[in-house]
Amino acid sequence: MTSLPTDMACAMWRGVDDMRLERQAVPVPEGRDVLIRVAACGICATDLHLLDGSIPLYKPPRILGHEMSGRVVAIGPDVTTVAVGAAVAIDPNMSCGACFYCREALPYMCAKRVSMIGGFAEYLRVPEQTVFALPTGIPVEYGAIAEPLSCVLRATERAGLRAGGTVAIVGGGTIGLLSLQLAKRSGAAWWRSRSRTQIGALWRSSSAPTSRLTRGAKTRRSACSRRRAGSEWTSRSRRSAPWSRSRRQSRCHGGAARWC
Repeated sequence: MTSLPTDMACAMWRGVDDMRLERQAVPVPEGRDVLIRVAACGICATDLHLLDGSIPLYKPPRILGHEMSGRVVAIGPDVTTVAVGAAVAIDPNMSCGACFYCREALPYMCAKRVSMIGGFAEYLRVPEQTVFALPTGIPVEYGAIAEPLSCVLRATERAGLRAGGTVAIVGGGTIGLLSLQLAKRSGAAWWRSRSRTQIGALWRSSSAPTSRLTRGAKTRRSACSRRRAGSEWTSRSRRSAPWSRSRRQSRCHGGAARWC
């Protein structure tokens, strides 16, 4: 194995509006640890909000970055599932694997869940269970999109999106664009919203009348306002808003994909 450097460059978050380029020691993998040389790390809205102090999720100093991928450069003696040289994506969350929620395949509800951040550095040490090998032929940098894509996949599953269905995508960031791609692959047809004040894109069945779309766009805000106030939607609002078939909603870091 090629010898590793003893120190690395990293972007250290020191506080509000304080991010510094520093040198830190390269972590040494032990037990079931895997050492990754980071190839790419996305900048999530969570990172920006931590930097500007708008959300108190972690305390500085800390190396941020959780949308990451890279290559395995060293492994601990107990690692069995990945080998040195493998291109991998990283799951930035580690659950206990034993509680009720973990057994019900809901690891994100685990009370003992730990966040694996630190992608804004040259090297990253993570537990073996958070490392996933990329398929052959996939550029290693593409693995950094796995974490935001998982948010969109989860939202799509909860929405029950089907071919010919209708979905409103609010926002055109990474999450919004991934949502748009999944909606397209689900068989929906592309239609642009006629309202200039409405953000995002509207997907609908090609069989739905245009007047229904226009009426729905005008009705959505008032219907959602009534829901926020705690009152029930009227049957008329349900009929006129094509996206009101399912009232589920999913929010993701870095943007919002909503299915109402």
